[in-house]
Amino acid sequence: MLEADGNNTILVYGGANMQVSVEDVRAASSLIESADAIITQFETPVTAAVEAFEIAKRKDVLTILNAAPAQKIDPKLLSISDFVTPNESEAQVLIDQKVQFTKESLNNAALSFEKLGVKNTLITLGEHGSFYKFGQQEGIIPSFKVKAVDTTAAGDTFIGSFTANLKPDLSNLTDALTWATRSSSLTVQKAGALPSIPTFEEVETAMR
Repeated sequence: MLEADGNNTILVYGGANMQVSVEDVRAASSLIESADAIITQFETPVTAAVEAFEIAKRKDVLTILNAAPAQKIDPKLLSISDFVTPNESEAQVLIDQKVQFTKESLNNAALSFEKLGVKNTLITLGEHGSFYKFGQQEGIIPSFKVKAVDTTAAGDTFIGSFTANLKPDLSNLTDALTWATRSSSLTVQKAGALPSIPTFEEVETAMR
C-alpha cells in the first residue's frame, strides 16, 4: 500500500515461501557452495535459513542476513551471519534494545550484534542513510536527497546492489555502501518494484 509521500506498507502472505524446508535447502547445496554470497531473510522459515548459512559457512561463502520482516529468531542464525542488515526497528527486535539515530545508540546496537557473533553490522536509516560497523571501521553513509515516488523496492535494491559490488576480500565496503545508496535513491524515484530497480549503467551514470 503506497502513501502520498512515497512510503509504503507491505502486507505479506508467505504462501509457498513458508513451505521451504531444510531438505529443500540441502538439495540446493551445490548452488550455495558455489556462490560468492548468499542472502536470506524472514519470508522463509528460519530453520531453512540456518541450514543455508551452515552450508555456506563450510565453503567460506559470504552470509548476509536481511532481517525483515522483524521477528525474534534463533541466535544461531546471527552467529553464522557475516553481515546483518536491519533497519532501526528491526534491529530493536533482534537485540531487544532501543535503537535511535544517535552515534551512541547505533554503536551500542552494533556491539550487541557483535556479542551475538555477527562480524559486520549495517543498519539502514531511511532518509538519514545507513550506519556501518565493520570491525574497526564505523560511520554513516549519508543518503542522496531525492523526491521519493515509491519506496517499495528500496531495501531490496540496497542489499542486492551492496552484495553485488563487494569485492571478495571486502576491501571496498564503504564504496559498495555508497553504490548501494545511490542505487536505492534511483529506485525510489520510480513507481513499482521490479521495474524501478536501476541497471548497472544507470547507477554508474548517476555516480559521476
